This record gives sequence, C-alpha cells and structure tokens, in this order.
Amino acid sequence: VVLTGEFLSIVAFDRSGVVASRPINIHQEPALFLHIIVGCLFLDVYEFGLDPTVHPELVGEIEVDGEWFDIVDIIHVEGGLCGRGTVCYYVRKDGVYYIIKDRWVVVGKGDKEAKILKSLEGLKHIPTVIKDVPVMFNGKKDTTEFLRQSKNARDVHVEIREHRRMLLQPCAHSLSNFRDLVELLTAIRDVVNGE
Repeated sequence: VVLTGEFLSIVAFDRSGVVASRPINIHQEPALFLHIIVGCLFLDVYEFGLDPTVHPELVGEIEVDGEWFDIVDIIHVEGGLCGRGTVCYYVRKDGVYYIIKDRWVVVGKGDKEAKILKSLEGLKHIPTVIKDVPVMFNGKKDTTEFLRQSKNARDVHVEIREHRRMLLQPCAHSLSNFRDLVELLTAIRDVVNGE
C-alpha cells in the first residue's frame, strides 16, 4: 500500500514485474480507503507474498511435489526482483542429500534445462533430475498470472512466469569450498578429462 499525499495505490511486485492499482483519492472515496486498510489487517502472511512451501525456521523445510525436505544450506540466491529468481538449496530427506533448484520460468517458452539434463543422464559429472515439477499453491500452479487478470493488465505485454522446482542428485561442493589450489586444479583436470 502506497500513500502519497491524498492518493493511495496498491502495488505488488513479483517475478514478472510490478503491478499497481489506479490511485484513489482517500478523501473522495473514504469507504474504499477504509475497506483497503481493514482488508490488509486480515490478510495472512501468504496473501502478502510469503511462500507457504518453504518454512525458513532454524532448520528449514521446503516442499517438492508433496514431499518435505530439510534445508541443510542455501547454496545460491539470484539477486533482483524480476526474472528467474533462482534459489538452490542443499537438502536432506531420510539421510539422503539432494539439491533443489527453485526458479520461475517463462510460460510458453518451455524450460529446457531439465530436458537437457535428462538427455545427458548417465554421463559423469552431470546431475540426475529426479523431479521437475510446478510449485502448487491451494491446488493450483503458482504463477505470476494472478495479478494480471484484469483487462488493463492484459493489455500490457508481460511474460507470465511459473514457479518450478527441480530435485537433483548427486550433490557436489562449490568451487569455493576446495582446501587449496592443488585440489581445485585436480578437480578441473578431472572434469576436462571426463573422469
């Protein structure tokens, strides 16, 4: 909610960009102003934009296709408000470790990453895709389309994005985690040699 002088707008940011309501004059439309303010008081945290499929407590959890995984570490976070918003998690379930790649892909362009990885399955140093599924919220795919359903919003071209999670295995360590230069160069040599 943005209040500038006597005008109020509702502004929402998501992975496709920003959406704003028409500004209302709070003095000329006091009932609508009160309705918006009272409505905000009764929203739960998920309606404000928090992801209900991630519980970021001390030992957090993340859901993939109905299964919950313990978050061991967050490996990568892509900066910025718009775009893929990739976050990679190092996770564990029943003593087995995985990587979860959480990202927002453009609907209609096709996300080729999982297909490419599946086509390379069996090669050394290529992770295996266990699952690549949409994130579901209240029984529906989590997309950026919800905020763009009005006629005015549809008149503006914007890429609709779908929230997806890929479950991968095996897990490897980041290049920054090598003990010394010799260990790093040995790993690079092995990759080049295909070992």
